Parts: sequence; C-alpha cells; structure tokens
Amino acid sequence: MTEEIKQLNIPLLPIRGIVLYPDMVLTLDAIRDFSVKAVEYCIKEDSFVFVTSQKNIESDIPLFEDLFKIGVIAKVKQLLKLPNGAVRVVLEGYKPAKLIKITANKPYYISDVTELEDKYPKKNTKKQMALIRSVIDLFEHYYSLSNHLNRDVMIALNTSVDDLNKFSYLICSAHNLPTYEKQSFLEIRRAVTRLERIADALTAETDILSMEKEIHDKVRKGIDKNQKEYYLREQLSVIKSELGFDIDSENEAEDYYKKAEKADFSPEIKNKIIKEIERLSLIPPQSPEGTVLRNYLDSVFEIPWNKKTKESGDWKKSERILERDHYGLEKVKKRILEYIVASTVRKKSTVICLIGPPGVGKTSVAESVARATGRKFVRLSLGGVRDEADIRGHRRTYIGAMPGRIINAIKQSGTLNPLVLLDEIDKMASDFRGDPAAALLEVLDREQNHAFTDHYLEIPVDLSDVMFITTANTEYNIPPALLD
Repeated sequence: MTEEIKQLNIPLLPIRGIVLYPDMVLTLDAIRDFSVKAVEYCIKEDSFVFVTSQKNIESDIPLFEDLFKIGVIAKVKQLLKLPNGAVRVVLEGYKPAKLIKITANKPYYISDVTELEDKYPKKNTKKQMALIRSVIDLFEHYYSLSNHLNRDVMIALNTSVDDLNKFSYLICSAHNLPTYEKQSFLEIRRAVTRLERIADALTAETDILSMEKEIHDKVRKGIDKNQKEYYLREQLSVIKSELGFDIDSENEAEDYYKKAEKADFSPEIKNKIIKEIERLSLIPPQSPEGTVLRNYLDSVFEIPWNKKTKESGDWKKSERILERDHYGLEKVKKRILEYIVASTVRKKSTVICLIGPPGVGKTSVAESVARATGRKFVRLSLGGVRDEADIRGHRRTYIGAMPGRIINAIKQSGTLNPLVLLDEIDKMASDFRGDPAAALLEVLDREQNHAFTDHYLEIPVDLSDVMFITTANTEYNIPPALLD
C-alpha cells in the first residue's frame, strides 16, 4: 500500500466491542446486512473501508453520534461466506483516520474521512528504550497472571521494539481492556504518550489480576481443606461403623461442631471447644467419659457469650423507681443513685455492700437497682457456704462436677451484664475445703474478673460488666480483705 491517502469517500464498517489498530490484523463475523454489503463491495472493488467502534454495542442501526469519530482505514484481506448468511472477514489496519460525516447509509454506510498522522520519533532515545523495557516487563507480569493471552504475542512484541508506533499499537491490542479504554489509546497521536498511558493501564490491570489470583488461591485452599476434611470424616465414619460405634454419636458431634461455628467465641476458646468435640467423636457413646464431655459442652454453650442487655443511664428514672419502691431510706437511696450514676459514667461499677438487720429491704433495694439500670437480676445466697468450689466450680476429674455459683448465675440471667446480688456474705465460713471468701475476691476485683476462670470450664469468662451488690447483717464477720 504505497498510495498516498489524505481524504477519502469510502464504505464504513461499524464494529462492536472491539477496536482495530493500524498494522493489526482482525478477524470478525459481519452479520448485519449493511456490513455484509460493505465488505463484499470492498473485496470486489479492492477498496479501502473505514472501521470504527460503536459507543453503544446494542444499537443495530447506528447513527453518526453513536460512533467513535477516530477509527482506522483498513483493507479487506479475505472474505468467507458462512451458512447463516453472515461473512467472516479478515481486516488489516492501515492508518488512523477521523470520521467527518456519513454521506449515505444504503445499501451500506459511506463516509467521508480524513487521514491522521501519528507522531513518533525516528530514533529511540535511552529514555524511550527504558519505557519500552518497562512496558515489556509489565506485560510479561500481566501475561503470567492472565489466561487468555497467546505466547506468540510476546514474540511479536520483542521483534517490533525498533518501531515505537507499531510496538505501542501491538501492545494496545494484546491485553484485555474495556472498549472505551482501547479507543482512548487509538485517539492519541504521539507514540510515547500512548506508551506511557499503556504502562499506567497495565500497572492497574496487573494489580487487579494479582488481587483476583490471591482471592482465588485463598478460596481454592479453603475448598481443598473442606474436601480433605470431608474425605477424612467419611473414612472415619466407615471405620467407626466397622468398630461398632453408634452413628448417632457422630451426628451428635456434628451438631456440636455446628454450634461451635455459629457461636461468637474467641479463637482460643473455639480451638479448645473443637478439641473437646473431637475427643467426644472418638469416644463410644456408652463411655462415662462421653457423658462428662457432653455435660461440659452443654455448659459451655449455655453461657451467653457476648450477649448483653441494653442498660439505662437515666438517673431520674432510677430515682423515680427507688422512690416508688421504698419509703424513707433517704441516705441509702441517695448513695444508691450516686452508685448508679458512677457506674454509668465509668462503665465499670464498684461493688457496694448493703449492711443492716433482716427485713429492712436490702434485697428489694437491689431488685430496684436492677430495674432502674435495665439489667437482669440474679440472687445468690452465700449463707453457710464453706466450700471454695461453690464459687469457682469443681474440676472435671471429680464425679458430679459442675460449674460454680457465679457461672450458673450468668447462665441463669442469659446475659454477661446482669446485676448479681451476693446475699449474706458475712455468713460464709472456711474449713479444710478452702476459703470461699478468698475465691470471691477474684470475682469482685475489677483488676482480675475480666478473665475469671471457673475450675469446671477452664475457660476465662469476662465478669467486668457484671454489677455486683452484696448484703450482710453485720460487717464484723466479713473477712477484712473482702470488706475492703
């Protein structure tokens, strides 16, 4: 093609979803009647055709404003008729051109176009060579992440580095970008600027592909792990069946697994629970140890992990409730209001002790405080308690072991922020089984009770949001450390 092209009146071929570049070869199927007639005319008359992309790919009969104005003058190199009436056409891009107007649209589009000249250096400078190498490195990275590229493209790129214009157009056509972005490259006349824009696009695209690959790898690893676990569980199920294990015990363990997945445990607690469930799945259902494990797991799942009631911070409402429930006791009610306000402001309340003879209203005052603050109310009577295990719970090595009274109170309330009334703390006693008052110190101490560990559960439970109120008939029988 040595003839000079400046202005032409030639057939127009609108294409959808793709962009043709100069010096590029494109194979496509022409389906629309005007497209078929246009390429047939060009192959018959050896005419040029102006190829440009549609802005809206859904338009079957595009108007002038539906077309990108910058396209490519091309030659129809080959034409093959298909059985459905369409034709498969091979186009070779020649030079960029600008669409001036459409002069006819029947039997095919005819357009007036003006040829455009690309500006590119005749000799590549060191800076331009560095840019070319950078783009090739980016494209190789992009190629390694993408599954739709041909290795021949890399060979063509390396053989066209001496022609900056051809190199830039080739790399434009080689990667998968939206039509509007590919079109924007065609509209740039300076080869160096076009190459810089391509480098930016490749960088962004490789970042996206890298993230997609990372996500895909994580998903695949998760699927592989699940498949492995499923396979091993199926094998284990067959082995247990051969050994005479009850299938119901396997279903029971599966139910516990599902509960553990749904529960809002911390990672440490979840790992411990999973290990206990795995132990249960390996134990015959008739085994006494199986019963111990079931009771333990049931106790763990009954604890209201991270469940809290909404607290009320309205001290005026609290005052009305106290006045309605109790006549007199002005000093006590005033002190209680100060206690409620301080607890609301600091979020972590101190422990208050109500001391007085039986029948003066200590318990009812505590119930009023619970209503005033919007907390669940639980009462624990400590009169006559001599065993430290009543507070801390029994270790699971003992027959009939169970959690202590504090954990049972949390389970009973259904929340992690109830109001717990410790009644008659002056009636506790100590003997060879331990000192319950010493165990109670850890429960009430704000520096320690955020990780209170019951001997039965062996899992830290956060008691820092629990509001504790204690009662006593006299202060003389309360151990000094506890009284402080």
